[in-house]
Amino acid sequence: MAPGTELSQIVAPVVRRELPGVLDLRHELHSRPELQYAENRTCALIRDILDGEALTVLPPFLGTDTVCILEGGKPGPTVLLRADIDALPIHEETGVSWCSKNAGVQHACGHDGHTAILTGTIMTLLRLRESLRGRVVFVFQPAEEGGGGAERLIDAGLFDSTGLPDAAFALHGWPGLPEGVFTSRAGPVMAAQDRFYIDITGSGGHGAMPQLSRDPVLAAASLIMELQSLVSRETDPRLPSVLSVCTVHGGTAENIIPDTASLSGTTRYFRDVERDFFEERIHSLTDLVCKAHRTEGKLRYVHGYIPAVNDPVMVQTCGNILTGTLGPEYWNGAGDMYMTAEDFAYFLRAVPGALLFLGLGEHWPGLHTPSFDFNDTVLETGITGLSVLALEFGKQ
Repeated sequence: MAPGTELSQIVAPVVRRELPGVLDLRHELHSRPELQYAENRTCALIRDILDGEALTVLPPFLGTDTVCILEGGKPGPTVLLRADIDALPIHEETGVSWCSKNAGVQHACGHDGHTAILTGTIMTLLRLRESLRGRVVFVFQPAEEGGGGAERLIDAGLFDSTGLPDAAFALHGWPGLPEGVFTSRAGPVMAAQDRFYIDITGSGGHGAMPQLSRDPVLAAASLIMELQSLVSRETDPRLPSVLSVCTVHGGTAENIIPDTASLSGTTRYFRDVERDFFEERIHSLTDLVCKAHRTEGKLRYVHGYIPAVNDPVMVQTCGNILTGTLGPEYWNGAGDMYMTAEDFAYFLRAVPGALLFLGLGEHWPGLHTPSFDFNDTVLETGITGLSVLALEFGKQ
């Protein structure tokens, strides 16, 4: 990138000096990914890097988190910047030299890139601390991938120890967006994520004599079809929502009708009313369809992450800062709503803020796939963007 404003010209050479170390860190993190609440090596690596720097590093709240505070050279507001650190249970197939050495575990959602960018941001702001107004709280959060790390970190007393920040920002690398461009939107930006599990009990028998059984597989098939009609026929088509049945299990052989079958799936939505609707209607359909097939159905509906809702003023602030420092080509404030979920939502519920997306490339491999790896080309832009947000926020 070639930033042209006075501030970005000050920040850019500092970032470039830090970039080789950031790149090495990113590759090291990628090669040794760790699952939620087991990010021990990752946590130790981050703390080793921060050791001896002019930071206040707090004791872990959850065991594998790292929270540190940088006091600026001038009075001002408190900004929280967060990165997630956990990996996914996926077998990597990228073939890069820094490919995962932990079998069946992969940084397939870019958390290694997020962590490296936040570390680079710390190092950059340390060198520029006399220009920093206020303070920055840096949060390296475990267990974003379904483990509820953000909510647990807050419940464990994060804000009691750091004080409630004036704003909170996080960055997520995103395939399908132009490389190196930040994007976001005001209001809902990522969906809530609930899960459902349905067990169906019937009476098995010989596949050649189905009349003597109460077939749970047929009941499951009918129930799947009914569930898929909920979004298409019972929700407002102007409001996005998703119901997906993702697993189906039943039977042991091609000529045996089993006693049981099970299925599970997810619902995604942006309003609390949809949560209540899905839970009630899935329960009702499970009862009705299973009874129609002379079987019994049992539903377990689990509430997951809440919707991530950006503060409109904070999104506008990000747009003004990034446009004014990096240039208009680095910002798109008309981003999309995504049906994926992010537990940064719990920070956004507590503090005005924004979840930003950093484009990895319009044809980049998708998240949560064996072929995904973070795009190293955007590390510099990510560090520069977060750094100028922290430096300029105090002037707003």
